[in-house]
Amino acid sequence: RYVTFDNFIQDWWVTGGVTADFETNVANHTNFSIQGDPQMDPANFHSSGLFDVWDEQDGSELALTADYLLEVDGGFVDNFQAGIRYASREAEFRAADIPSWGGEGLRQEGYMPGYLQPVDLGGATYLDFSGFYAADYQVMLANKGTIRQLYGRDPERPALNPLLRFFSAEEDTLAAYVQTKYSTTVGGKEASGLIGVRIIDLQRDMNSFGEVGGVTVPVNSAVDDTVVLPNVSFNLSLNEDWLLRTSLSKTSSYPEFADLNPNEFIFPPAPGTPTGTGNGGNPDLDPIESNSFDISLEYYIPAGGLVSAAYFYRD
Repeated sequence: RYVTFDNFIQDWWVTGGVTADFETNVANHTNFSIQGDPQMDPANFHSSGLFDVWDEQDGSELALTADYLLEVDGGFVDNFQAGIRYASREAEFRAADIPSWGGEGLRQEGYMPGYLQPVDLGGATYLDFSGFYAADYQVMLANKGTIRQLYGRDPERPALNPLLRFFSAEEDTLAAYVQTKYSTTVGGKEASGLIGVRIIDLQRDMNSFGEVGGVTVPVNSAVDDTVVLPNVSFNLSLNEDWLLRTSLSKTSSYPEFADLNPNEFIFPPAPGTPTGTGNGGNPDLDPIESNSFDISLEYYIPAGGLVSAAYFYRD
């Protein structure tokens, strides 16, 4: 599967700011208006920021499974189950994200004709003005190269940034399980449950880039891991109306590729905003493992319905 995403955004400001009048508690709302309507004159607008973002994602998975069930007549074991699953996954993520600040210099006269168009709010509630001006998105998309040059940038799409969430990963997983369903009597009461185990072998190779001393360097992370996940359950029928259930199990959940990506990207704050943003991953993340215990007592009301109490513990 291949997915691509492009985002082209400009920040627009009204030169000199605006003076807004607020009126609170009007039918449980706050109304506001802008004195003099400077937002209705395209000559008052300037653009101080361009965000040129794209990413591409490739992914594929091949999975093969086989299961076996053997019914057994009589005795402690009711049936025997076994299965195997092989999965091979590949993924790659590429991206670029280049912010540009144009200050006060990028004004209406610097753009092509028809670029700024009035936006009619259509009588939107709580706003006592008719609209404002904004960039026409069709003109924007048709003139990306020209707009980039207005910010002193190359007219072509930004080049791949290997430090921005880039990774390529291959992961092979082989899992097998065996499980038996049993039934017996305990103190004259009917009992049943499951006893089984699943074994998972995972091999993953992940390549990305990091930064050391201001120099971009390749980063490789290889993992070879095996986990054993047992499960046991026991159900005891105390009588026709009461049932006791218990279970013990272990589970494991591996992190997603994006969380393993070692890239760390810092995005500076835009003009007028207090903070920037950042993101990064960790190729040394371990799987989340859980050991669980459950017990419940259930009463089946003869006339219909159920009342139960349960206790569980997770580590």
